[in-house]
Amino acid sequence: MAESFSATQPRVVVQREPHRGKGGAVKAGLTAAPGEYRFICDADLSMPVEEISRFLPPLATGFDVAIGSREGRLARRVGEPAYRHLAGRLFNFMVQRLALPGIEDSQCGFKMFTAKAVSVIFHW
Repeated sequence: MAESFSATQPRVVVQREPHRGKGGAVKAGLTAAPGEYRFICDADLSMPVEEISRFLPPLATGFDVAIGSREGRLARRVGEPAYRHLAGRLFNFMVQRLALPGIEDSQCGFKMFTAKAVSVIFHW
């Protein structure tokens, strides 16, 4: 599906990273991307791609990293079982308390990084 979409969209690149896991694939994609703003989203599109404009200037300025949240006031869950939502919220609660205070939904796969942030975060 991604390959057929990329065939019609010159700005979309499908990059295969076998056996590297999600973290390795994210790092490879973000460091290979040439743009000033580098965006990632989960393949299940749990966040609508149409929301990308909220992560870019002029709406978002002064940030090197923007992280989406599926827990916003107007957020809607579609087809997600209640037990999965509860498990996700419990996990997120623990992440906030132990590692990332102040970030509502760190596991949301809808993120934008500036090229500068990618070079700092993914230099390893």
